[in-house]
Amino acid sequence: QRIENQAVVQADGLSDVQSDDPTTAAEDDPTTFVVEVRPSLVVEKGVRDDNGGAFAPGDSVTYSLTIRNEGAADARNVEISDEVPDELQDVGAVDGNIDGRTARWQIDRIEPGTEATVELRARIRANTADGVVITNRFTAEAENHAALTSAPVEFEVETGGISLEKTVRALGGNGFGPGEEIEYTIRALNERRNGAAEVSIVDPVDQGNLIDIQVLDGGLLGAGTGRIEWNPQ
Repeated sequence: QRIENQAVVQADGLSDVQSDDPTTAAEDDPTTFVVEVRPSLVVEKGVRDDNGGAFAPGDSVTYSLTIRNEGAADARNVEISDEVPDELQDVGAVDGNIDGRTARWQIDRIEPGTEATVELRARIRANTADGVVITNRFTAEAENHAALTSAPVEFEVETGGISLEKTVRALGGNGFGPGEEIEYTIRALNERRNGAAEVSIVDPVDQGNLIDIQVLDGGLLGAGTGRIEWNPQ
């Protein structure tokens, strides 16, 4: 929309004098501007390990790239690009394409109040060392919007895991004979640098050959299942 405005100065004995827009060659013309309705883009990026655990060598990961239009006009011919870190391989751009180490997407338009999300899938190289931090960001621009770069998204690679061992001993000193009492010990070791959440240890018991089963350390024997479960905190 074009908006014009012009002031007038009046004085006794003088003709009216109209204001002039000094940015044009015309004389005594109104000052004019054009209202431009534009898009306003906001970018967000997230990453997840596809198996739901820690980011370990060999794991597949998925990045989500979201562009939201908070403006009043369509964002036209939106281009998204992502320079893939060297620590990732087997890269795939869902609904996009890969050019060397760059993933690219093209979106015709993003209407006001809506958003578009694209995904980048890759695998952490098997030889990635413990403690390596992988950083990634993406860039988006439109025909009618300047380029934007997302905040960096980082995750730290962990090579450790959880090991589990189970031992058994006869308590009576007479070996594993009929009627003898035995004891199983299960030991779980967290070899990761960070804690493990929602840990569950399950042990199916041979109820056909074992009787008088006593479960220690907070474990529960499921009725009719023959399974003992512990949920260490």
